[in-house]
Amino acid sequence: MVEELIERLKVYIKDSGLTIYKLTILADLSENTIYNWFNKGAEPTISALESICKILKISMAELFYDGKDDIMSYKERVLLSKFKTLSNKQKDLLLKLTEELKT
Repeated sequence: MVEELIERLKVYIKDSGLTIYKLTILADLSENTIYNWFNKGAEPTISALESICKILKISMAELFYDGKDDIMSYKERVLLSKFKTLSNKQKDLLLKLTEELKT
């Protein structure tokens, strides 16, 4: 279970374009925390995972979800996050734009 979680975490980190060093700084973790997860089999704490999820713009549920087909990329998560802040009119315009881009 922990190994699968760490593998999913690696994918999310790679997808975000962040280095492990930068992620530890942004999440206010010690430099060795993530290294120890990846290389020494240390188990992450819930609070550390919550901090990382916030930086990666994913929920804890997404991190623990084991279905591989439904995982959004970092850019998709950012786009969705920004989409949620738009007005209904802006959302409609953006949807029309995406339809035009598909052609």
